[in-house]
Amino acid sequence: MGFKINFIDKKTVATFSKDLKEGEITAAFLEIVDTINIKEINHMIFDCSKAVDYTSPKDYMTRVKVVTQFSTAWNADINMLFVATNTQVRQMVTGFMNHYDDLKWKYHLFEKISEAHDFCDKND
Repeated sequence: MGFKINFIDKKTVATFSKDLKEGEITAAFLEIVDTINIKEINHMIFDCSKAVDYTSPKDYMTRVKVVTQFSTAWNADINMLFVATNTQVRQMVTGFMNHYDDLKWKYHLFEKISEAHDFCDKND
């Protein structure tokens, strides 16, 4: 897998390589939930800013709904922040944002990692 996860001050940062593969975002999320106490997380940052190409899984909305509905039972107040300039990633995140009522968590989209960290600092 081409990602690295760090846990810093109530936020996780999953940083992806330029070769972002289908399913890696889901894999990173599952690793976070599996290894970090989700009750201690305020923000999850998915830094896809290096991604050159990405194909969203056909069932990505179903995956996201299942995972977030399961996880909101432990913590309903997580901000999901995506950093991306790649068109495919941005379209996928926009799809999440358009289905807020189904997903419960708040989704945000940024072009720079510094913007995501600033958001976290202002919303802690």
